[in-house]
Amino acid sequence: MSVVKGETIKNVYTDLMAAAKTDGSNTTPIIHSTKEQAELIKYAQSKGLEVYNIQKFDGDSELLKEQIDIIADMRSEYNLTSKLTITFDSMPDDDFASTNGKRINFNTKCLRNREITNKILSADNTLAANDISGIATHEVGHLISKKYGEKGLEIASKAYYNVYGEQISSNGMLSVLEKELSIYASENSTDKEGIRFNTKHYKEVIPEALSKNKTNPNAFTREFVKILKEVVM
Repeated sequence: MSVVKGETIKNVYTDLMAAAKTDGSNTTPIIHSTKEQAELIKYAQSKGLEVYNIQKFDGDSELLKEQIDIIADMRSEYNLTSKLTITFDSMPDDDFASTNGKRINFNTKCLRNREITNKILSADNTLAANDISGIATHEVGHLISKKYGEKGLEIASKAYYNVYGEQISSNGMLSVLEKELSIYASENSTDKEGIRFNTKHYKEVIPEALSKNKTNPNAFTREFVKILKEVVM
């Protein structure tokens, strides 16, 4: 199963939250009137978010509002004050959402039907979340990392020690991340050969820990989030 890695281009980080078994053909587009689109924009603005390309949104309005609520709550919780816009665009079926600078871009296919999206998320261990609420949570995780730094492996090591009472090397943490979070959490953001190990290259740890803690928490994720708040707040 392939997950597309994020990359840094001119200080803009793009994350592709992907699952290879996504199948948009199993969902039905929902057509929204101009009035309904305006109401969604107004709802987002009431939560401190801007909206772009609303005409491309063909998902469930209530699922979008849920994503908006999660983003707004996490921005407040982690003191993320920069302007943020949510957008919608044509994306490959295997991409749920992406974060690019101050934008979170949603593939609206994944917001059409909660049951189908949840089945996709729960199908394997590629991604940590098993519920649609983990999508926005994951993307805000990248905003947290952007503001406070890529501290995922550092926090994971502390969390593992606190939970299991064992010290573990940074390299050893990669196997732990796959077990406690997901395969995606252990992905290195650079695909260049011969690059020295760098904890900052592991950009999916915080997003995946937050999304798992949101949707199907365990002792490790609870401890991870506790330490994360201590470190960044």
